[in-house]
Amino acid sequence: AQPIPRAAELLTTIDTDRAADILRHTKQDLREQLLTTIPLENAKVLRGLLSWPDDSVAAHMAPETLTVSPTTTASHAVAEIRSRAAINATVFMPASSYT
Repeated sequence: AQPIPRAAELLTTIDTDRAADILRHTKQDLREQLLTTIPLENAKVLRGLLSWPDDSVAAHMAPETLTVSPTTTASHAVAEIRSRAAINATVFMPASSYT
């Protein structure tokens, strides 16, 4: 496989915040090559993360969300969060989730 397409493929298999961190430490011309090679939706999310200053919290957030139906009980929602946390390294819940 060619280096750029393979690297771009690998970027799409890891968490978005981790991919953005890798791209942040990549030279601008290579970063653009990678961003134009990956699927458009992935590139949009990554460009959004890269648009924030490196020292801001937003630059390092995981933009993926978990939604549940209005009829989901709190215990089922927490179980789903725990299940996903076991798969992913980090799960953040905004304070408004507790009200």
